[in-house]
Amino acid sequence: MSILMPQTGLLFWMLVSFAVVAFALIRYGFPMILSAVDKRKAYIEQGVEASRQAQERLNGVKAEAETLLSDAHTRAAGIVDQARKDATQVAEGLRQQAQSQASDYIRQAEQSAAELKAKALEQALDKIAALSVSIASKVVDQEIKTTESQRHLIERLLAEQVTEDKTAN
Repeated sequence: MSILMPQTGLLFWMLVSFAVVAFALIRYGFPMILSAVDKRKAYIEQGVEASRQAQERLNGVKAEAETLLSDAHTRAAGIVDQARKDATQVAEGLRQQAQSQASDYIRQAEQSAAELKAKALEQALDKIAALSVSIASKVVDQEIKTTESQRHLIERLLAEQVTEDKTAN
């Protein structure tokens, strides 16, 4: 017998065992395998769909984040501009207030200086008047004959009066 040509009895039992195995596989094995493949296919499709939905949500969130970021930049620029305007206004107000105070101080100083000048002038006039009266009374007490002697007398009397005023102060 040859390997290529088996015996009829063996061939019959081989066909019967093949039919039983094929029937068992077709009846019980393939449906299980096909259902497992179908489940796996459905699971993969669900994963793909979930991935697509996640990508869509990610794109939506990304667009929303970009919008929020753009709004935040716009608001920040507005806040910075407003702060600059406010700072300029405050600086201008402070400058005007400082100028006003400076002009008030200058006006007060000028007024004070004018008052001091008036007082000094009044005191000087009072002293001159007192000196004049003092000198005149002394001049009247003496007879003066010449102009030269009058001048010497006036100088001497002025010197005496200044000396008296210095010792009095």
